[in-house]
Amino acid sequence: FEANRLFLGIIGVGCGIALPAAAIVIARSYGPRHRATMLVITDAFFSLSGALCTTLAIIYFSMDLHWSAGFGTVAILALIGISIATISDYPEVEPEEKTNLLLELKNWPLSIYLCMAALFLYLIGQNFILIWIPSYAETIPGVSPEQAGQLVSNYWTGMFVGQLVVVALLTKFKTVTLTIFASVLMLFSVLPLWLIGEIGILTTLTFVWGLVTLGLLKLILSWATEMVNVPGPHLISALLMAATMGTAVSPALSSQLVEISNTQAPIQAGSIAFLIVLVLVVSARFILSKAEGARKERARTKQ
Repeated sequence: FEANRLFLGIIGVGCGIALPAAAIVIARSYGPRHRATMLVITDAFFSLSGALCTTLAIIYFSMDLHWSAGFGTVAILALIGISIATISDYPEVEPEEKTNLLLELKNWPLSIYLCMAALFLYLIGQNFILIWIPSYAETIPGVSPEQAGQLVSNYWTGMFVGQLVVVALLTKFKTVTLTIFASVLMLFSVLPLWLIGEIGILTTLTFVWGLVTLGLLKLILSWATEMVNVPGPHLISALLMAATMGTAVSPALSSQLVEISNTQAPIQAGSIAFLIVLVLVVSARFILSKAEGARKERARTKQ
């Protein structure tokens, strides 16, 4: 058990380095016009992997395979990823762009920090619901573990489809517009999850929830990078660290919530987290609009 804890910790460190590194490569390789599109496309593959992994776990479980079968599958995919990373080319960060971290933190607008908070709460809300909705579904009479587990796969499938939709929408709408739109849809799509007690409807609702979320994580991240002239490695790493922190604290916090309440409570708490996410992104948009208006007024005054 101790060895497994150590290995899982090493895996976590590796993923914590690789994830922001990949986002930095994308942000450095594409300008603001195409950055959001590419980030959402890459996030679509995360969603696809989430759907596939959940489905494979159910298949392995039904086949009564050893628990190591899942880890072996992941190991094979990891080796493929390492091979691709080894032969790939990467953009360079120019020396003049390597600024002092503390100085960079002071220069970031308040809206970036609001986006960080939004990413943190978005991952808390998402994981609270995804971790516990199968257990909540199993409290419904006649629902099997396989049916309950399929709800998570439905979410990731819907997310994958939604991300393909948002790739098309980004050709016509600004990133900020889609960010706010997705935040609103996400909030209203999760509210019925803890009000419905019928597995057929829950199956549809989890797919719809993933669909209308529209890859919000990468939309927020991309929007935040547009708030500065050059999105440096510090900015992208900080944004993803905020999201990762939300993922890291979710299991412990949601478990404590279930311990003092019931399996429905994390789904309700996730809805509240999404409400705060909406407030944060709207506030960030309002602050940016005021700052832009002030800059235009100063420009007119100088003329």
